[in-house]
Amino acid sequence: MDFQNLWSDGSKTISKELNKMPIEIISYMSPLTAVLISSLFLIFNFTILGTVFYIGIICFRKVYMGFITSSFIIIMSIAAKYMNLIKYTKYLLADNILLFNHNFRRANTLPTIPYSFIYLASIIVITYILGLFLFKRQDFDVGGNNNDY
Repeated sequence: MDFQNLWSDGSKTISKELNKMPIEIISYMSPLTAVLISSLFLIFNFTILGTVFYIGIICFRKVYMGFITSSFIIIMSIAAKYMNLIKYTKYLLADNILLFNHNFRRANTLPTIPYSFIYLASIIVITYILGLFLFKRQDFDVGGNNNDY
């Protein structure tokens, strides 16, 4: 087997004929670079959803409300994209985490890779600071009192 960091002929054919992958990804980056960038976007996405989940638990004091809060963000981002509720979809979480949705010399409404890194990092910092602020203001009830003995 040949272990070169090049796109296979099958990938080039699929991107050209079936439009499954923008041809610009194949032209501008290697497969290893595409996988690393996609992995970083995935880690950022899970970090954002985790902090939103945690903020939902802190605010509502119920675990299922944290799940509903983070699910709501995912559903609204996807719905806004596919229902064309927002003209510039580069402000949506769904467009910033998928490498195929990035601007490779196409429409100006799509995000670029550096923009997505800055966007996702700033959302992580904002949700982290918000969660830290709410955590410090929270009075936790661990479910018991001194009269239980």
